[in-house]
Amino acid sequence: MQTTPYTGSGTSMEQTAEKSMQQVRQRMSDVNERIISFIKERPTTCLLGAVAAGFVIGRLVSRR
Repeated sequence: MQTTPYTGSGTSMEQTAEKSMQQVRQRMSDVNERIISFIKERPTTCLLGAVAAGFVIGRLVSRR
């Protein structure tokens, strides 16, 4: 029978993982809100950036 290197209970690890996931969700939500507000404030800049990125990617892919 193999023993696990962890001496704590599974619930403690689950609680720690859940807490970490909640923090990640909160950070991602904050980043999403910042991105949305940036796009709303500067739609033309975002559109031009997307077009430029698409052009560059298209050029890189078509050079094969």
